[in-house]
Amino acid sequence: MSDDIPSNSDVLAGITKGVLEHTEEKAIAWVERFRNHELVFIEDPGTINLVKKQRKSPEWRILNEIVKDKKLRLLAQMGLTLRELENDQERTQALRNKIHHKHGRDGLHIAEAIQNNIISNFIGLESPKIGEPVDLTHKVENLLNNIGKYIVFIGPEDKEEVLIRRVSIRLDADVPDTLILFGAYKAKRVAISVRAKIEKSFPSYATSSVETKIKIIIFINKLN
Repeated sequence: MSDDIPSNSDVLAGITKGVLEHTEEKAIAWVERFRNHELVFIEDPGTINLVKKQRKSPEWRILNEIVKDKKLRLLAQMGLTLRELENDQERTQALRNKIHHKHGRDGLHIAEAIQNNIISNFIGLESPKIGEPVDLTHKVENLLNNIGKYIVFIGPEDKEEVLIRRVSIRLDADVPDTLILFGAYKAKRVAISVRAKIEKSFPSYATSSVETKIKIIIFINKLN
């Protein structure tokens, strides 16, 4: 056979390579279209691009390894985007409204838990105690899927007495390993006061906190 004429094996190899490359390109394009389709409800192109940007952030790399549920992953990206938009009240509120309309109150709370570093801090506290990555995934996803049960978002108008009763009922009835309180601005003072009362009433639980000038996250953990 002439050196100028490729052998059948060379032809087949070339065809196979071409098909595989084409298939890979189509698969990548399909995945990208699917991921973008999830963001259509946002409508605003600038905000959609901001969500895509979060997929390259260091925090998302951590969340990406832990959170496997598709809906929770999307809401985590929404939360990271809300954080980046915090200085733009109009766009922040617009995205909050979109999340609430699409995913309900719990969906918005999940995004807010990511936005306010509640989940990242929870992961930081729990990681040293957990041996297998799958166990951490289960714990984080269980927290997010039951966010109304395990995280108390304290509002500026919430009454301290009502909150203490509410938290006490949860600790008595559910005996959770962890209950989280979150308060910002005026609600931060309320959260701190509730913590003090809970510490006195529930010696079987220990508290720890992470705070900034305007926010506080309080972890109430069951003692072993």
